Amino acid sequence: MALKKSVYIVPLILIVVFIVAGDKFLPEPMSGASTRTRNSIVKFVTGIFTPDKKLNPTQDKLDRLEDMEEEQTN
Repeated sequence: MALKKSVYIVPLILIVVFIVAGDKFLPEPMSGASTRTRNSIVKFVTGIFTPDKKLNPTQDKLDRLEDMEEEQTN
């Protein structure tokens, strides 16, 4: 029973250590991968919780059309 738990727990712990502190002690190819992985995760999570600037895409299109019309008349 303990072997079944360790099959899941040990890789999970290794992945977390790789992401959190891998750039501190691993050699260059792996430390760079750890940093890029951490940055990607941070960007993904902040992208989920950051509201999108385009809340109304129809209004955005109308604004762009008005700008194009103004440019053509000038």
